[in-house]
Amino acid sequence: DATVGNPFYEKISLSNILNMFKVNLRLSEHYTESDKTEVYVEERYSLRLRSDGTVSYRSSRSPGNRMSVVTSGSSPTFSEMLDSARALAASSVGSACGDAEVLYTGYTEDGGEYTFVFDYYVNGIAVRLPLERHAASIKISGNYITSASFVFRTFTLGGGLQKALPELQAAVLVTKNGGEPVLGYFNNGKGELKAEWTQK
Repeated sequence: DATVGNPFYEKISLSNILNMFKVNLRLSEHYTESDKTEVYVEERYSLRLRSDGTVSYRSSRSPGNRMSVVTSGSSPTFSEMLDSARALAASSVGSACGDAEVLYTGYTEDGGEYTFVFDYYVNGIAVRLPLERHAASIKISGNYITSASFVFRTFTLGGGLQKALPELQAAVLVTKNGGEPVLGYFNNGKGELKAEWTQK
């Protein structure tokens, strides 16, 4: 069995979060919204920290963007963009995920902008976050990370075993609709992860 929790601000401090996104407190305007969302705004970027552990980052492509892609040439290769996105995911949501790991799960491309997504895995099984969100979704345009969203979660494995529907039964149920059975962890709303079969 496994449990899931929000690491804000116990396992991960506010100062550490601000350092992850290179926020300069001397240059940033800071305010708190009515729902307790902490917002940091500078000329070229904004960072929103919500008490539920979600973070959104926005920035321009102009020089001075602190979240740039590490590249050996004038423009990054696909591999260099992925490496930069993976490094940001690892240093952010990956830094406080406990017994989970954060893995790259795909990308989309639109007009030269690439969005890389990363998800939590526990015991090799994907964790399905509510609203089909990802652990990290990072958009890169040119040489810069221009936007990103994160869902910070920490996972703890217990000593017990959790039974899921046997694979053969799951395959029979799911393939009736022409799909492929995939085992995933789902949050039951009580801070616990439940293993369930879904259709791919």
